[in-house]
Amino acid sequence: MKTTLGMNEALILACLSGGQESTVAAVAAQLEADERGRKVDDGSIYMALQRMGQRGFVTTRKERVTSADGRPRDIGVYRITGAGSRSIDQFLAETRSVARLRLAIGEG
Repeated sequence: MKTTLGMNEALILACLSGGQESTVAAVAAQLEADERGRKVDDGSIYMALQRMGQRGFVTTRKERVTSADGRPRDIGVYRITGAGSRSIDQFLAETRSVARLRLAIGEG
């Protein structure tokens, strides 16, 4: 099973790292507010959350809501797990290693 994170996965888990539950729409809004320069669409966030759920990085539960057109629908509500928090820590450590190496060779 894959234990490392890609950039989008790391960004999504970072949005969840406060320990609060969140929806795809809320994660998308947080990422957009961050103004990173590239948009991550809702479908990509959803698929990444599904993959990370299979890897044990997030848990999900369904919540019934009323859509804008008045119809009831079930949405996923996500929460980071201990394994997800550890994967973020690993991602940060690896990122710092890359930054230190770039500085050491004069690229940073």
